[in-house]
Amino acid sequence: MSRDPKITRRTFFKKSLRTGLAVGAAAAMPGSFGRIWAESQVAEVAQGPEVIVSRGDSVEATKAVIEALGGMRRFVQPGDRVAIKPNFSFANAPERATSTNPEVVRTVAQLCVEAGAKRVLVLDHTIHNPKICMDRTGVKTALKGMDKVALLPLNQRRFYREVAVPEGKELKKVEIAKAVLDADCMISVPVAKSHSATEVSLSIKGLLGVVWDRSFFHRSVELNQALADLSTVVQSDLVIVDAIRALQTNGPGGPGRIAELGTIVASCDPLAADAYAVGLTQWHNKSFTGRQIKHLLAAYELGQGEIDVEKMRVRELS
Repeated sequence: MSRDPKITRRTFFKKSLRTGLAVGAAAAMPGSFGRIWAESQVAEVAQGPEVIVSRGDSVEATKAVIEALGGMRRFVQPGDRVAIKPNFSFANAPERATSTNPEVVRTVAQLCVEAGAKRVLVLDHTIHNPKICMDRTGVKTALKGMDKVALLPLNQRRFYREVAVPEGKELKKVEIAKAVLDADCMISVPVAKSHSATEVSLSIKGLLGVVWDRSFFHRSVELNQALADLSTVVQSDLVIVDAIRALQTNGPGGPGRIAELGTIVASCDPLAADAYAVGLTQWHNKSFTGRQIKHLLAAYELGQGEIDVEKMRVRELS
């Protein structure tokens, strides 16, 4: 379905929950989806967002966390257009931990196709040359030959459309990738890494990869608040954090110290996924909580999700 970026199905329900309207609205939807969705959202409100953690082989761990959240068919309906946002901004091999593990990306894309997606676009606005990035990160090879799946480097302005940011404090308007705005489902698949300006780079920081003028965020506004503002208009249905390898120092481009964590974290709440992932390891030789990461705290203050791990329903898979 084609959607107004300001009033997506997920945005409507998220905001409606605050006034108690979403459950009734969902229950009125055709078939069983509305009832199931409404019941799941009652649990999210009453018990906190669910965060699934799996360790081990990257492919199996990715499949496991998605299955534990209800399977990809919970997020992707037959005929949907899906946008997958990994991180392949730097022209480095996967072992450098500056880009999302290509096998994780392939697994997510394949599950979308199996769920009935009409089209799956794997996209990012790269910092280095896009063709070199796609080659060296391994994402091009990983997706080669996949039916209905395509790579889309967002390095041309024609791929963007300006939208208003009604809830923004620093950000009032921004040019966002059309493929994201027009998608029926948005899945963020960030790699877990440190960042010189924001301490860490996870799903919310990774949203800069769907923005045309990235430098504006660093040059003209307070970066952390602007990232939080951005999260109000680009909201992921599902976040899968690739912490198979985590770049602990000298991010985002490396080289730096790498922790072999062998971990995948997933949630329908982007802020919860990020806040949990912050505690997986040290960054810049220090330990942090979600509240100590300025852009995550700013997003929390805008009502974008849960930041306190003790209020999440964390489930670690064996």
